[in-house]
Amino acid sequence: VNGTLTALGGTGTSAGTGGTVTLVATGAVSDATTGVVKADGLKVSAVNSSSLNSATNDVVTVAAAITGAAQSFTYKDANAVAIGTVNGTTGITTSGGAVTLTTAGAGNITSASGKNVTTTAGANSGAVSGAVTMSTNSGNIALAGDVITTGAANNAATASAGGQVDLTANSGTLAVANITTSGGAGTGQNGGNAANINL
Repeated sequence: VNGTLTALGGTGTSAGTGGTVTLVATGAVSDATTGVVKADGLKVSAVNSSSLNSATNDVVTVAAAITGAAQSFTYKDANAVAIGTVNGTTGITTSGGAVTLTTAGAGNITSASGKNVTTTAGANSGAVSGAVTMSTNSGNIALAGDVITTGAANNAATASAGGQVDLTANSGTLAVANITTSGGAGTGQNGGNAANINL
C-alpha cells in the first residue's frame, strides 16, 4: 500500500455505511511507510510477515490470517480498533508468527467472544509459538476473545513452546478473557515450555 485506501461512509443527517478493505498477497502486505487504510473493516490474508504500521490507519474492525511458518502480523490504528470478523476471516491467526497491535491515539483495543488471537506454531515443528503484544497510548484493552499461544503437540521431537503475551493499557484499564501460553504436549517426546503472561 503506497497511497491511501479509503472506504468510509459519507457524512450527513444519517451517515452512510463504510466498506471493507481486503488485502491478499502470496507474499507480504505492507504500508511501505506511506500507505494508509481507512475503512469500516480491514482483512489481511498473506503468506509472509505483514505490517500496516502507519499511525494514521483508521479501521473499526481488523481480521488477519498469516499462513507462513513464523510469519508475523503488525497493525497500528489512529483510534480504537476491534479484533473481529471481516469478509469471512475471524480473529487474527498466524502459524507461529508474532502479533503486534497498537493504538496511536486514545482508542481502545477490543474483541468480542470468539474473536481470538491464535499464534500456535505448526505441529512437529518444535518451534516457539508467536508472541502477542498489545498496547494502547491512553485507551483501554478489553478482550472477550481469547489469546492463544499454546505450543503445538509433537510426536517426532520436543513439542512446541508457548509464546509470550504482553498487554499494556497505558493510562487505561485492562480486562481479558482467557490467555493460554502453555507448552505443547509431546507424545513419546518432551513437552514444550510455557511462556510468560505480562499484564
